[in-house]
Amino acid sequence: MKAEKFYDGISSFYDEMISFESNLARREEFYKKIFDTEKGKVADIGCGSGLDSIALAKSGFDVAAFDPSDKMIEALKRKAESFRLQIETGKFGMENIPGKFDDNFDYAVSMGNTIAHLNKKNLAEGIKRIYEILKPGGTLFLHQLNYDFFIKNSIRINSIKTGERIIIRFYDFGRKKARFNILEFAVGSPKDYRLHSVTHYIHNQEELKSMLAEAGFQSVAFYADMNLKPFENKISKEMFILCRK
Repeated sequence: MKAEKFYDGISSFYDEMISFESNLARREEFYKKIFDTEKGKVADIGCGSGLDSIALAKSGFDVAAFDPSDKMIEALKRKAESFRLQIETGKFGMENIPGKFDDNFDYAVSMGNTIAHLNKKNLAEGIKRIYEILKPGGTLFLHQLNYDFFIKNSIRINSIKTGERIIIRFYDFGRKKARFNILEFAVGSPKDYRLHSVTHYIHNQEELKSMLAEAGFQSVAFYADMNLKPFENKISKEMFILCRK
């Protein structure tokens, strides 16, 4: 299944799964901490339903949000209207960002494990496109799960969300890629489940560092969490990458 169809299929419970409301204020504070100014233009690439776009726009940034999923873009637009925010949107992935956006952004973010949807060739092209849309000195912030940690520790379940609905995120790992699965069902009705699956590509720290360097990025730093704790491949569940053009 293509990523856009996968996200169209989980759009009805996506905000519940990512705890949108409780995470929004945390994201606002985070971006105020890592970005130098509140008066810059930001590209949110793989924006999903808008967690980062809304947080950035509420913090005073000029935001453009890109995602190949129609339903995710629609969800973001509804939120922007609700918060009375102006957010430009585009229906495309990072490797297909139109040339009209070149040298246009002070910052770019790609959160929520977005880059795992791209194979190595497309990801390298996507990182190059991000480099091209940033202004000189622009900042990129990326997120991906640290698959080395999951595989070496034989961990398949990423998270379990409980409430009126049970949402379980888990993996089937291969050598170079994985099957990302979301199992969801209402409490008391486990037989009426739905399983959503999509391919994730496994990119390790050295591969990502090489792609970023080849694109031209400098001062590449890896962190373990959004508090910018140093990344350690053996024990860090996630990797957050901060670099500059």
